[in-house]
Amino acid sequence: MRYLLLVLALSTQLAIAQQSGDVNEENATLAIGTEQAPFIRATSKSLPELDGSVYLNEEWTQARVTTLSKKKIVTLLARFNAYTQEIEILKENDFVSLEPVAGISVELESKKFVPIKITPSAKTTFVESLLQGKLSLYKAYDVKIIKAASDASLLNIENKDRVVIKEKLYFRNMDGVINTLPKKSKSLLALLDKPTQVFVKKEKLSLKKEADLIRAFQFYNDNNNAAQ
Repeated sequence: MRYLLLVLALSTQLAIAQQSGDVNEENATLAIGTEQAPFIRATSKSLPELDGSVYLNEEWTQARVTTLSKKKIVTLLARFNAYTQEIEILKENDFVSLEPVAGISVELESKKFVPIKITPSAKTTFVESLLQGKLSLYKAYDVKIIKAASDASLLNIENKDRVVIKEKLYFRNMDGVINTLPKKSKSLLALLDKPTQVFVKKEKLSLKKEADLIRAFQFYNDNNNAAQ
């Protein structure tokens, strides 16, 4: 009931602040808010009790949010929740989440988060954008829950589940299709054209290293943009 009242209060505030009405994006109706309250929604606060953190950084950090208009930049306090894959924003003594709708991006702690939909999931979530271009790279965050040993109490060891944040890389090709990035170097090279493959070998890049992977994809994008 408390969260319902929160949503109703926020909706009322947004409706008063701006008269442009609602926007339909991806089968969801979103209120257009003020610079202080961009696209928002209630978020789940019932996280599991675990050893470790589900946040990349538990501290609220200043973030820059670019709205759908791509003309306004909103500054607010935020943090990324890897368990819910949401960007939470601090609002007075409570917090809500940004809607992951097309056109919105968030710069948080030197990372840029954008919304994408990864099949077969029907849910759009925020992921870190590592590179944009003909070939784009994304890093998705999630959590792995490591269960405590069933006989932990008998062994006198920590009897608590532990959470570990994990990462997974994805790429978007020129057709706009998003796929999991192959793990094998041979399969990774196959994604690139001949000049880029030569560049990778010449520079002795390891495509299993994130920095080298970004260099290779950047070379591919620059080379193909110049060819047009």
